[in-house]
Amino acid sequence: MIMALAILASLAMSSCKKLDFTKTEIEEPTNEWLHYDNGTNYTGISANLGGDFDIAVRFSTSQIAIYDGFLISQVKFYPLVGYPAIYSITLWEGSEPPEFLYAQPVSVVSGTWNEVTVEDVYYVDASKDLWVGVWIQDYPSGTYPAGCDAGPAIAGKGDLYSNDDGASWYSLYTTDGLNYNWNLQVYLTNLLGQKAILDNVKGSSAKDEKNSLKNTHPDKAHDGMISLNKP
Repeated sequence: MIMALAILASLAMSSCKKLDFTKTEIEEPTNEWLHYDNGTNYTGISANLGGDFDIAVRFSTSQIAIYDGFLISQVKFYPLVGYPAIYSITLWEGSEPPEFLYAQPVSVVSGTWNEVTVEDVYYVDASKDLWVGVWIQDYPSGTYPAGCDAGPAIAGKGDLYSNDDGASWYSLYTTDGLNYNWNLQVYLTNLLGQKAILDNVKGSSAKDEKNSLKNTHPDKAHDGMISLNKP
């Protein structure tokens, strides 16, 4: 597949702690940023000729077991293209392909971390994998909106993307040989001390909600798999 990739200078460093999923003993958490990236932006990635695509990070049931019932409070990501690109944070759950739950359009400042509060109330259901993503629409051809780190990739978890509204998911590393993780993080908190499942919006109604947010342009339809180019 044709590849298109722009290497950009490192722009920002996250001050948050990276959760180490290799630990055998984990203290009881209260609030936590979960992520796979190293907290620093290294480059940007694009789909071929513009269009729209989803990126996501995936946390397995074993990884989020200690966060069961935690509030999904915030999502943080690193967009590299501003207007006219459109960004929405997304939540998904389950095995592949995951069930789409929620999309929230957001205004962004490009070239820096954007921290977004999840407006609706969602809680971690540790019986299902948690997917947290960003849906990117309407960015100009030749630009690279999705920020990522310098790797190494956590393949199939920190580097997932979809070019067909979430019906199929691919790893940057496994599919394209690109050794990066998305600059994409989720903040969980047990401040409310409540437990519930991700049941606010599900099934076809949720999919219809996502589709209702879509900007439809004949020249920016899906054009196959994500296309990346090594320099």
